[in-house]
Amino acid sequence: MKRPADPKFHKEGEAHPVCALIERLRHIFLLLGLDEVVNPAIVDEKEIDLQYGPEASLILDRVYYLAGLDRPEVGLSDARMAKIQEIVPGFDSKEKLQLFLRKFKEGKIAADDFIEEMVKELGIGEDQAKRLVEDVFVELSERKATATGKTLRSHMTSLWYRTLVEMEKQNSLPLKLFSIGSRFRREQRQDPQHLYESTSASVAIMDDDFTLKDGENLTRQVLKELGFKKSEFKIKEVTSNYYQPGTDTEIYVSLRGQKYEVANLGFYSRESLDNYGIRHPVFNLGFGVERLAMLLHDISDIRALVYPQFYEEKTYSDEELVALISAEKKSLTPEGEQLARKLAEVAYENRKEIGPAEVLAFENSFHGKSVKVSIYNWDEGKALLSYAA
Repeated sequence: MKRPADPKFHKEGEAHPVCALIERLRHIFLLLGLDEVVNPAIVDEKEIDLQYGPEASLILDRVYYLAGLDRPEVGLSDARMAKIQEIVPGFDSKEKLQLFLRKFKEGKIAADDFIEEMVKELGIGEDQAKRLVEDVFVELSERKATATGKTLRSHMTSLWYRTLVEMEKQNSLPLKLFSIGSRFRREQRQDPQHLYESTSASVAIMDDDFTLKDGENLTRQVLKELGFKKSEFKIKEVTSNYYQPGTDTEIYVSLRGQKYEVANLGFYSRESLDNYGIRHPVFNLGFGVERLAMLLHDISDIRALVYPQFYEEKTYSDEELVALISAEKKSLTPEGEQLARKLAEVAYENRKEIGPAEVLAFENSFHGKSVKVSIYNWDEGKALLSYAA
């Protein structure tokens, strides 16, 4: 894409470090022959049961359940109809209104279209419709959210199984896939090491001949492309239920003399695959994108990395501070601008004048009137401008 000719956009924008790393990872995965897929971010809780078995409740404790506002049953009593007729004089379409409210209850009318559809179907004014919602159908304003069985994914694995089921039917082996997207964790707090939302770069390979050694080599290739020359693989003693025992592996990189965990790999357990009817073995590799970006950019607080606008401590040079300062009010005329410049010049020339002091800055005709302007320094024993100069 050519840079726009508009001078307002002459400078190239700056990429966010996490988004830039996502692009690098996409490029690496594609060069390695992996096909990109988009896995849904909404997961039914039953998927966790199929994958984790008895451990599912512990995993579900960390997820966000999705909830929705109940759509109440809205009755039309005589008292309520009287209120409606006060707002809409002569209103006699009770049956139409009942049908409209029933359609809303059944989800046939979207909540954000409620006012517009009411105006259309009942032939009333927009202001009248709004008053009906505010003053008559007050139960519509009561917010009582009810949880569903749907959750926001807390790990990419929760959706790989469904994707693999469908792709196993449609494609020949090997299947070499990757997906990059958000995961949501109900952490106790958001702190320098934890976020409620983070990014997973996940790989899934379905291949009868793929080995754990192959997976380690693939991981090393990715990390070397990112600039991490040394990596260490450590098989966990206690394995997650969805991984085959003896394959659940943590990956560490060395940087500035310290080791950091940046990824996890393993083969999905035969039991969890059987729960989905998946016939072939599946290797899984997952990178924490923010963790990698923290190391690459030497940032210790994940909040400052992802949300610098909220958490990064800013330091400014004198020149940068000056560029941020402007007058609260500016003159609307050229004469006023000239007077403002004159005041600044005189103030600077007399910057060392010790107070209390009065410095005459201007005495002349101004917009047809004789004007005299002085600069005052009321601070006893202090210079007029001091460091402000």
